[in-house]
Amino acid sequence: MVVSEHERVGSGLVGGSLSAASRHRFPFLEDKVMKFCSGCDRMLFRSGFWKNKRRYDGLQSLCKSCLGAVNRKWKQTKEGKVSVRKTNQRGVDSRKRYAQTEKGKVALRKAAINYRNKFPERERAHWKTQYVPVRGVCERCRKRTAECKHHPDYSQPMLIEMLCTSCHREVHHAC
Repeated sequence: MVVSEHERVGSGLVGGSLSAASRHRFPFLEDKVMKFCSGCDRMLFRSGFWKNKRRYDGLQSLCKSCLGAVNRKWKQTKEGKVSVRKTNQRGVDSRKRYAQTEKGKVALRKAAINYRNKFPERERAHWKTQYVPVRGVCERCRKRTAECKHHPDYSQPMLIEMLCTSCHREVHHAC
């Protein structure tokens, strides 16, 4: 197969980590350091492209930033949102199945013990407030019913805030 320099550059056949079959078919690609991105029409280093073993040169045709933009745009569509939800649910389902196995049960017990050993003051605070009832409205938003007991300071275990689930999540994710 004979390809001129003009055809190689014009078609984007530049760069990539090649498989053995591709090296045989496209020997001129082996020593190339640059590749053409068909999204932003720029020549970039091979490290700027994700791997794709199905392509002749072993790399995606779009650079990392262009492919990221395409993926973000797709995730905003109805099909993309459904796909992301299914993928997340598959992960939840597989974790639940793993937790039912003997190996999973052992791993969860070990993780709980490690957590208690790592944060003993949290454990003590939770035990001391175990029988304090959760009542009233959320102390932060004052809109929803309080469902969680939040300890702002674990060294004072009886100092607790009654929060709704969403406010409690915000408090912990703000850290």
